[in-house]
Amino acid sequence: MTELLPAFTADGVLPPGDYVLTLDALRTSRLVTGEAGSSPTWDSAWRTQLVTSLAVLVHQLWQVGIDRIFVDSSFVEDKDHPNDIDGYFECDARYLLSGRLQRDLNALDPYKVWTWSPASRRTDPTHPSVSCRCGISIGLSSTRTYPGFRVGFKTVMGTTWSSRRHSACRAEAICQRESSGLRRTGRMMIRNEAEYQEAQRRVRQDREVADRQREALTEAGFAPEEVERGMEPLLSFQAQLAEEIEWYERVRRRDFPVIRRLTQVGQLLIALRIAGGLTQRELAERLGISESVVSRDERNEYHGITVERAQKVLDALHASISAQVDEGPPVEEPAPAGAR
Repeated sequence: MTELLPAFTADGVLPPGDYVLTLDALRTSRLVTGEAGSSPTWDSAWRTQLVTSLAVLVHQLWQVGIDRIFVDSSFVEDKDHPNDIDGYFECDARYLLSGRLQRDLNALDPYKVWTWSPASRRTDPTHPSVSCRCGISIGLSSTRTYPGFRVGFKTVMGTTWSSRRHSACRAEAICQRESSGLRRTGRMMIRNEAEYQEAQRRVRQDREVADRQREALTEAGFAPEEVERGMEPLLSFQAQLAEEIEWYERVRRRDFPVIRRLTQVGQLLIALRIAGGLTQRELAERLGISESVVSRDERNEYHGITVERAQKVLDALHASISAQVDEGPPVEEPAPAGAR
């Protein structure tokens, strides 16, 4: 089958642009199967499951007349194991803010997973990222104002959904009735000072966006409760970015989050490098490898790293890990901060 997507760039992302695919084409694209010579830890099975979950969401949106659906962020990057699929869809503002969209979608979904309420957010006390109860949290993006909105979503497994704000521009997938598409957007966890300064800038920018959006909704004649319904998700997403900034600031102070699963060790390795004040290049020199390898490892949060390699990184960081064994049922793994 002819590949409909271009190859990833040297930075591990699709070139900027919109790429229109059917859901079936998405399932067989390089975003699921990987490229020739892909990393041995490329997780095609997991990516296939994510697309299956995406299809559930997309078909429900089609049934209520929404056919401008976009997929973006880490799923459309050269990342071995993206935590989820992020994206957004376009819809009429009145349909969203009146509450009818939520009611119509929950009438279709047997689990009533669709929610806009920030109350659905629950913060893991050991991690700055945010997850939702069983549902989709939908928020208004700064990229569109009345009379239409771009509405963000995140899909993980089955009927479990969690919230993320769409960050406009770059490359994306358009999921329409006859085709679906891809766009690269979003952000990784904050890993260096430049990204930290950019996050600070975005916080200031988002505050201005929120002020303009509230003013625009009010001037458009929406009732106060509709204005609040439109504002709460955006304010929730702002809080999420603030949590990512707080995570970076804590790590710089060497206040490391507790990890409860071995699959989270990659996040800890990144945190240790940041706390040590090392750049990716400096860590690469200590390991005797190229900076691009470290960059890819961190982009993948060291997915699939062996114990031996993890120990080499710890040795290069002059760090060690102490473990505590707690007996009991498995702990659900939270999503990484800022990861897509």
